[in-house]
Amino acid sequence: MAQFEHALSAGLGDDLTYEEILGQLSADEADTVISQFKGANPDTVSSLLTMLMVSRWPLSDEAWNWLFEIALNDEAESRRAVAFCTLTHLDPRRFGEALWARNWAWGAIWRGADPLWVFGADRGGQRGTV
Repeated sequence: MAQFEHALSAGLGDDLTYEEILGQLSADEADTVISQFKGANPDTVSSLLTMLMVSRWPLSDEAWNWLFEIALNDEAESRRAVAFCTLTHLDPRRFGEALWARNWAWGAIWRGADPLWVFGADRGGQRGTV
């Protein structure tokens, strides 16, 4: 676990191949790393999200809920996208059910020949663009 903390504290960002270098954490160790760095600067949080995505650590409910909140509400599109991908890969059924329970939806609006992807807080509503 110390190597995760050192990598995040050093601000190494995406310069590492996390999966190969850092290895696997238990759900408890992942919780410790998440609780330590989830309130850090935006670049460190982005690195933490990247680590979660590529390493596919098992997540507690608390960690899963933190990721879900980022996937839906983070101000940075890049962090929302990484959290969305992570939850999709870790437990697609749970993620889909959680989105459905919140009436979340997505679709495309065509502007000329190009689609503009839209996701919403409720089916039919528009909340943001991707």
